[in-house]
Amino acid sequence: MPTNCYVLSDDKIAVIVDPGGGYGRIRAYLEERGKTAVAVLLTHGHFDHIADVFKWHKDGATVYIHEKDASCLFIPEDSLASLVGLTFPPVKEYCCFSDGDRLTFGNISLKVIHTPGHTKGGCCFVLENGVILTGDTIMCGTYGRTDFPGGSDVELKNSIINKLFSIEQDRLLYPGHGESTTLKNEKLCNPVLQL
Repeated sequence: MPTNCYVLSDDKIAVIVDPGGGYGRIRAYLEERGKTAVAVLLTHGHFDHIADVFKWHKDGATVYIHEKDASCLFIPEDSLASLVGLTFPPVKEYCCFSDGDRLTFGNISLKVIHTPGHTKGGCCFVLENGVILTGDTIMCGTYGRTDFPGGSDVELKNSIINKLFSIEQDRLLYPGHGESTTLKNEKLCNPVLQL
């Protein structure tokens, strides 16, 4: 299942967003550049976004997740891993963030927007350059499924329209799956408007 993982970095450190796989390749990339992963940020707790979290945690990175999705780190039914027959070691040491929190790691700074609907603890991260990492809240021409436990059409539509679409300036959106898009394009065309 192709899932987008993002690496944010400054001169020496890196933050890994949604490491659903690719640990070896990402670690080699960081080592070649003399960077150390200090944090893992999770847009939500589904297995395809957290499968490699334990590896980064073992390397010393601090894991950050919204409290309403935290159980996904150690309960396979909550992360939906058990649904597809996957198992991975639990992570029981983590930090929780909330809506509006500003997280800073070295020269990397971002704001958390809690966007429930795909999951109870779904979040987007707004970087200082205006880019928004949207996880599975909104994607190019679509939006996150709401038929899994914790999903809600009403909450997702509210999150997208009243939180993301209320941002006035156009922004680049980098989703959890598929290609990047823009806020302007999704305001015009996203089918969430018909939910």
